[in-house]
Amino acid sequence: MNFSDVALGGPVKVRDLRARADRGRHTGSYTVEVPAHGTAFLTLTGEDALPGAALGEKTSASPAVVRDGETLTTFFRGPGGTLGQHTEDGGGRPRTGNLGGPANGRILGQPAAYGSADGRIDVFVRGADSRAYRRVFAHGRWGAWQDLGGKLTDAPSVAFTDGAHWTLTTRGADGRIVQRGPSSGWSSLGAPGDRPTYGRPSAVVDAQGRTHVAVRTSADEVWTRSRDASGQWSRWSSLGGTVSGSPTLVAAGNAVVLYARAGDYTLWQRRYENGGWQGWTKRPEFPSAAFDGALGAVAGPDGVVDAVYRGVDGAVHRTQFK
Repeated sequence: MNFSDVALGGPVKVRDLRARADRGRHTGSYTVEVPAHGTAFLTLTGEDALPGAALGEKTSASPAVVRDGETLTTFFRGPGGTLGQHTEDGGGRPRTGNLGGPANGRILGQPAAYGSADGRIDVFVRGADSRAYRRVFAHGRWGAWQDLGGKLTDAPSVAFTDGAHWTLTTRGADGRIVQRGPSSGWSSLGAPGDRPTYGRPSAVVDAQGRTHVAVRTSADEVWTRSRDASGQWSRWSSLGGTVSGSPTLVAAGNAVVLYARAGDYTLWQRRYENGGWQGWTKRPEFPSAAFDGALGAVAGPDGVVDAVYRGVDGAVHRTQFK
């Protein structure tokens, strides 16, 4: 067996439970001969081998990330339920901050964030009262929390057409998807088969101005719906799969990439390009059970995608897909 398949790195201690004997420390892999129809029971002890680098921040939910040039800012729900911020610009020590929360000083679930080219950042959260809130960083300072109302039953996701126009989506009180914009109230997008969804939706705007929304159904499949530049919504359509976490959409160049944790707890993706979705492919960087929940992702130059996630160690990690 390859230790990377079970997210272990470094020297790994192997113990044979049937023989009640230690088999020493091994690096990379371990081989044992098993008779036909036989089994082996082993205990493996080693260090977690998670993709990318740890940011040194503990989180109690999946994180989000935005980019401004070479600066990456990660947002996460800290152990106390407050919104944390971690900024790295490639030079010196990272800057960290505690942004609190809009209701009782706390947030629930994964934040959503969008970074504009002028250094502005819009953050959207589910407050402790299950209402949606927005906070904006502009001109070097954070503004006050803005109450967007609603009755959220999971975290929100946001898709920006430009700096002034956005669509916020979330799971409503009846389990179906609801949306709102900066000046419009909440309205329903329904759900595949008109049945409740599971987890938070994901939304993004592609290079052609089309808004994509992806959800996880109660059957653990991924379904999508899109709105063209004229405002016309398509029907819900299935992308299949068997997922164990909420999907994440990111616009990268002329494509949209969907990431989701599969039923075996590995990471898989699909691409939307030239008007259609391609098939599922596995991301080899992620062994089984390396992370919890869903990714946060943002596009970089030349098709690069920076992804953040909550590792099985409860910490925020960041990696890069090329």
